Amino acid sequence: DVAIEGDSFFMLKEPGDDTMYYSRAGAFRFNQEGYLINPEGFRVQGQPFDIVTNTLTPGEPQDIAVTDTGLIPANMTTTMELINNLDSADELPTVAVFDPADPESYNYSMSAQIFDSLGNPHLLTSYFVKDPLADNTWNWHWSAQDDNGLEIGGPGGVPLVFDENGIMTAPLGPQTIGPINWANGSDIGQNIDMTFDTTQFHSASVVISQNQNGFGAGDLTSVDINEEGIVVASYSNGEQVNISQLALSKFQNPGGLQLQGSNMFVATAAAGPPRSGLPGAE
Repeated sequence: DVAIEGDSFFMLKEPGDDTMYYSRAGAFRFNQEGYLINPEGFRVQGQPFDIVTNTLTPGEPQDIAVTDTGLIPANMTTTMELINNLDSADELPTVAVFDPADPESYNYSMSAQIFDSLGNPHLLTSYFVKDPLADNTWNWHWSAQDDNGLEIGGPGGVPLVFDENGIMTAPLGPQTIGPINWANGSDIGQNIDMTFDTTQFHSASVVISQNQNGFGAGDLTSVDINEEGIVVASYSNGEQVNISQLALSKFQNPGGLQLQGSNMFVATAAAGPPRSGLPGAE
């Protein structure tokens, strides 16, 4: 159920009829076709979102509907942000040649789950190696396994360089790894832009957070309306998609509205023209 604070009205239309109806009653549900309706079957009106840009689309309010009830497609990982600290007091690795299978050849490692174009999860590991030739400098590498169990990866891009206060001065932008071929039929040109937000303080090397923009396919699990009147579809992969925002109307003289059926009204000259908009402060 949805309630309105203030003197606005919900906007509804009967299927096949362009007449706009107005109501204060917010007992809504989704029917089998995915439309948000009131008990009489009138469709609630809202301003739809562009699911690509997550912004409201211009134009007149439309029937609110969640029509895509199947799987939401996967999204391939293309960006990753690593926020971590590297211990300035670390000694050089005892093994000079980096080998991901040998912990003695690197100082620190961190792993993150990423996704290919089919939505398959993979574990990508970043390794940090204190540079033996330059102070306050760390080289980095990455590795993963393809679907045949073969090790893939290689050296990273620009080394991480820090000033005397432990603040990173390079690289200044993202570093690209790839193209990655997982040998499973997914996109063989997957590239990931790695952004480092790293410090070099005299404190234990630690992961503070790591974020990436990929996800697997997901089933629709629920549809809810939040406090802003936005209809939000939630999926089993943790993604949420904004569908539409409830549209409201106000009248200069709401007492002049004409009753039509149960808890619904139509506009009249006595009520004045409707002023339509989105939920928010008066």
